[in-house]
Amino acid sequence: MIHLGWEIQIELLLPDNRLVNAHLTREQYGELALELGQNVFVRPKAAKEFAETVVEPEYYI
Repeated sequence: MIHLGWEIQIELLLPDNRLVNAHLTREQYGELALELGQNVFVRPKAAKEFAETVVEPEYYI
């Protein structure tokens, strides 16, 4: 958990061992009363996924 001013960033570990960062307002975080190791359900609002592998270019300049 990282405090970022008015919001809190938390890391969530998915069942396939990938990490997801979630951003909550302090109010949301307080209402949820999350604890380390607690199972939670999430729904992406603005998901961004990045490629796990580096793609080699077809040519070089």
